Amino acid sequence: MQTAGNFGQTLTPETGGLTGGWTSEFQPHRSAESQISGQQIVDALRQYARERPETVALWAFGLGFVLGWRLKPW
Repeated sequence: MQTAGNFGQTLTPETGGLTGGWTSEFQPHRSAESQISGQQIVDALRQYARERPETVALWAFGLGFVLGWRLKPW
């Protein structure tokens, strides 16, 4: 088991193959259940748009206005 004292040491391929930095013990663990997919985000935005169409329309208009104003060709 590697400890925090191993930070910054060069590790050989036999001990993990990393060159310095954090070891795998200190990297955050994320399970497949905790990750949000792109489809879930799109579904949530569609549901929000169905519940609040005026808000979504105003945001779309505002973003289009600002982008059109800042990206005009002249």
